Amino acid sequence: MTKLTTAEIRDAIASSNRQAVRDAISAAEALAPELRKVATESAAASIDPTLSDNEAQATRKDADDAAFAADRMDAALQALTKRLAALEAAEAEAERSAQYETAQTLVTKAQARFAKEWDAALLVVAGMVLEMDKAIAAASVADDDLPAGKARVSIPLDLRELRSQSRRLKMRDGRNLLTPQYLHNEPGAVPADELERLIAAKGRAA
Repeated sequence: MTKLTTAEIRDAIASSNRQAVRDAISAAEALAPELRKVATESAAASIDPTLSDNEAQATRKDADDAAFAADRMDAALQALTKRLAALEAAEAEAERSAQYETAQTLVTKAQARFAKEWDAALLVVAGMVLEMDKAIAAASVADDDLPAGKARVSIPLDLRELRSQSRRLKMRDGRNLLTPQYLHNEPGAVPADELERLIAAKGRAA
């Protein structure tokens, strides 16, 4: 018969080791039906008319003891299962807390870098966009009055797409440095001359 002492059950119920609790649960699950079987067989044997009174009483006591032990094992199994659930819940909560703290740390770090570097980085992009706008404008003028035998000036599609997408970028104070010059009246847009001044100021600061 599987062995699981009362002391082992108590230790497992108090344990913080999930594997130890699982092992105790496995032992209890195996032992409980074995005890039930002993109780049933002993109870049946105790009524054998060929037994002496003392033998019958002893066998009946064995049945009662086995049934009592089976009831205790069922109770132990419930307690062990509850303990395992509590340990698993605590571990899951610890994992959630660690995940939350990691997320908070990453957000704080990203926010600090954004506050420190975003506007400066956007001015770098704005400088490239301004150069792109000037190139597109120059190409448009040249294309309107092409020299003999010359093809139209080609502006790569990817540059035009990047220029269009850049309009969505704004500084932290809400100003839009990258709105094209012809839309300088759009709310939040920065006129080209001010943009050039900002870019020049950044260059001097660097």
